[in-house]
Amino acid sequence: MSQSNQGKITALYCRLSQDDGLDGESNSIQNQKRILEQYAIDHRFPNIQFYVDDGYSGASFNRPDFQRMMSDMEDGKIGIIITKDLSRLGRNQLHTGLYIEERFPQFGVRYIAINDNVDTENAESNDLMPFKNLFNEWFVRDTSRKIRAVQRAKAQRGERLGTRAPYGYKKDEDTKGKLSVDEEATAALARELVERGNDGLVVNGTTGESPTTSDDEKEQLLRAVVEAVGDRATVVAGAGTNNTAHSVELARSAEKAGAHGLLVVTPYYSRPPQEGLLSHFTTVADATDLPVMLYDIPPRSVVPIQTDTLKRLAEHPRIKAVKDSKHDLWAGSEVLSNSDLAYYSGEDPLNLPWLSVGAVGFVSVIGHVVGDRLRRMLDAYEAGDITGAREVHEGLMPVYRSMNYVGGVIFAKTALRLCGYETGHPRLPLPQATDEQVRVITSDLWDAGLVLVNPDAAAEVTPR
Repeated sequence: MSQSNQGKITALYCRLSQDDGLDGESNSIQNQKRILEQYAIDHRFPNIQFYVDDGYSGASFNRPDFQRMMSDMEDGKIGIIITKDLSRLGRNQLHTGLYIEERFPQFGVRYIAINDNVDTENAESNDLMPFKNLFNEWFVRDTSRKIRAVQRAKAQRGERLGTRAPYGYKKDEDTKGKLSVDEEATAALARELVERGNDGLVVNGTTGESPTTSDDEKEQLLRAVVEAVGDRATVVAGAGTNNTAHSVELARSAEKAGAHGLLVVTPYYSRPPQEGLLSHFTTVADATDLPVMLYDIPPRSVVPIQTDTLKRLAEHPRIKAVKDSKHDLWAGSEVLSNSDLAYYSGEDPLNLPWLSVGAVGFVSVIGHVVGDRLRRMLDAYEAGDITGAREVHEGLMPVYRSMNYVGGVIFAKTALRLCGYETGHPRLPLPQATDEQVRVITSDLWDAGLVLVNPDAAAEVTPR
């Protein structure tokens, strides 16, 4: 060992990714540690310290413990870096070569890859290194192709993609590949949303993926939220479908689970006439003693709830409010002036305009991450501070932009993930956010001044 490296750290670097796990036990972290430690002892290398990245691909060098090791190297603390083989250092031919041939020598660091017989103090041992690095890069590309093929096959069978359960769910202990509701995670998110300024939560709405959750899951989620925040927030249960009988069942189940109200969407796909809408909504409202909020969203349901129909529905004693995603402030103003229905904006970019014509609040997607700002905007407007409300509204422009770019479910899950909640990905047919979409959302949230707990989420997107 050279005199210049005496007293410095001998860094033993271990790395394992999902791809490497295909090679079996030989590449396990425990096995790497045993090999590296024994090699360092046999060669009397001093000051052993492990740096471990478990679950990180070799295609990227943006790994936490590798970066920590590089920081220690740049501070002059490391004299030798040892890996089990070249692929543990990295599987990108160009970048791996740059580290070994330029970066490490720049700081006087000796590099050893045990199984590949590479030692930068022995030039003759390095003749085959470029070819081995090339093979390692080919391995990543080949494995990625295999993973994409497996993912496509699973998607075609309607199976869940990914190895981690989405936030709010846990892996079923009895059935492989099946998810069950994680009541603790659901309750934690509900508490956080209320603490951010949301007066109420809609559970099992379309942003809550109601089309892809079972009736049992809906009831479990609802009970978890009611138990967590039902004493300090209004909990509204989504109960609308394009089947009136099924909507009645969901409404009665929600009432038993403790919901404070119901959100009932216009039946989608069926395109019922106005008389059909009138019968549908009144039948659901008659099924329980809970107050009902109608959800008017013709971009999804095709059929709007017309003004005259809304006026007739307002006569029902339990139909109390409208979530409007029709984007027609004129029609809404007419209903407001001729009924006692309370209006809530269902389109975030129109939250402030809706307040100006008499709406009382919002049923928001972006409220998952900026509920405190929406609270400030509403409070300012109600206090007569129109300028202050407008300032909040204008500051949210980047967030509106991202939501409209990817859609409500994908935006909400991705934005929550960036803010530190591991929400997982939507259930099919909605896909997970692409790399580019995650980057756009990240940039827009930063532009809006949000503090991101997990800004590297873009690098964690499942390969496609």
